[in-house]
Amino acid sequence: MMKTRLYKLEFTSEVHFGDGVLDHSNNAIYADTLFSALCIEAVKCNQLEHLYRAFYEDHLKISDGFPYKKDSLYLPKPIMYIEKMNSSVISKESVALRKKFKNLKFIKVDLFNDYLKGNDILGENGLEEIGSQVLRTKNSIRNGTDETLPYHVGTFKFNKDYGLYFILRYDSEDAASLVDKLFKSVALCGIGGKRSEGMGRFNLKILNSEKEVLSLDTLFNINSNNDKTTKILLSVALPKEEELSESIKDAAYLLLKRSGFVTPEDNMRDLLKKKDLFAFASGACFKHSFAGDIYDVSKGMAHPVYRYAKPLFLEVNIQ
Repeated sequence: MMKTRLYKLEFTSEVHFGDGVLDHSNNAIYADTLFSALCIEAVKCNQLEHLYRAFYEDHLKISDGFPYKKDSLYLPKPIMYIEKMNSSVISKESVALRKKFKNLKFIKVDLFNDYLKGNDILGENGLEEIGSQVLRTKNSIRNGTDETLPYHVGTFKFNKDYGLYFILRYDSEDAASLVDKLFKSVALCGIGGKRSEGMGRFNLKILNSEKEVLSLDTLFNINSNNDKTTKILLSVALPKEEELSESIKDAAYLLLKRSGFVTPEDNMRDLLKKKDLFAFASGACFKHSFAGDIYDVSKGMAHPVYRYAKPLFLEVNIQ
């Protein structure tokens, strides 16, 4: 039986989570980025193969990073039509209320079942602005010249009491302990872009038996292994080619383009671009589960570069 562990990231610096443009930063972090950060630390202690096998064989499953406010955890709003909720909102004929419902992105864990039943949770959800975008101006010196050119870097600063957390589901204590060890190192080095400039640093809190964990455990276990449930995706994921046609039947989803760069081992050459990968975004809903994979997105490199795209599903009954 899979168990649950939570990792809460309280950021002590601004972050740069890339979304394809340098002058903007996401305020969320994806499972493949978390996995890559773990791999970087695993290489340093010769544990990469151990980590890779644990995830590949599904002894470990990881979610995207979702927001928290103090002790309240949030999950992504499922991409599904909640008839009672939509009817209630429309009947009030309130433009502001309809807009607020449409813009709702995350649901408090304690209210998740109420939301699925169509109950109005807008007044209780309580997730305000979690932070703000910041635009930093930097200077770059062209190679071989003394010319200095300015450029802009977009960062995100989390407000007090807000941060991100991610879920680890595991059936191996040894593998989970390895993630603990590696992510403590990630906290010191930072996560995301511009780490050499001090960005992405955070205080780490690991929870494995507290109230927040128990509330998530209840959600995960109440409908587990039920073929008639709706499977809500909690991580960026991509089915294997032979799984794709079956998995998208009756599914509702959005696609994300996942790309990025790798720093060469000798640090003497330009950044190397990874292969682009299009994956389902968290919040996608499926009637048919899939295994996904850890894809090699190296592009003319001497070693594999892993992109994590295995799903973590939350199974729910829609009433």
